[in-house]
Amino acid sequence: MKKITKICFFVLATLLLSQTSTFAQKFGHLNSMSILQALPARAAADKELETFQDKLNADYQVKIEAFKKEYESLLKRVEAGELSEMQKQTEGAALQQKEQSLLQEERELIQKVQKKRETLLKPLLDKVSKAINEIGKENGYTFIFDTSTMNLMLFAEESSDVTAMVKSKLGL
Repeated sequence: MKKITKICFFVLATLLLSQTSTFAQKFGHLNSMSILQALPARAAADKELETFQDKLNADYQVKIEAFKKEYESLLKRVEAGELSEMQKQTEGAALQQKEQSLLQEERELIQKVQKKRETLLKPLLDKVSKAINEIGKENGYTFIFDTSTMNLMLFAEESSDVTAMVKSKLGL
C-alpha cells in the first residue's frame, strides 16, 4: 500500500511540475512581412529586381515580336498559295520548334528572376531572423509565432506582439 501511495505521489508531483513549466512559457507573435516591408533596403532590393526583370523582359519581347512577324509572314504566304505542302510542313515545324524554344526561355527567365529575388532578399531575411532570435532570447520567449504566414495564429490569449521590439532592434 505504501508503495502504491509513493507511486501515486510521484506521478502527481510529475504532473504538477510539468503543468507548472507549461504555464511558465512565454509566447509572442509578430508579422514578419510588415517588418520586411519596413526595411529601407527592401525598397532598394525591389528596385534592383525590377530593373533586372525589365531588362530580361525587353530582350525576350524582341524575340517574341520577331516570332510573331515570322508567323504572320508564313500565314500570308500560305493564304497566297505560295508554298507547297512540303514547305508548309517544314516551315510550320520550324516555327513550332522556335515556339518551344521561346517557352523554354520564358521558364528560364522566371527561374532567373526567382533566383535573383532570393539572392537580394536573403541578407534582409537573415537580418530579420537574427533580430527575432535576439528579441526572443533577451525577453525570455519560449515561442514567437509569425502571423503573416498563412494566418497560422488563430487565437492568442497569453501572447505578446513583438513586432515593435524587432523593428526597434532593426532601427526602424
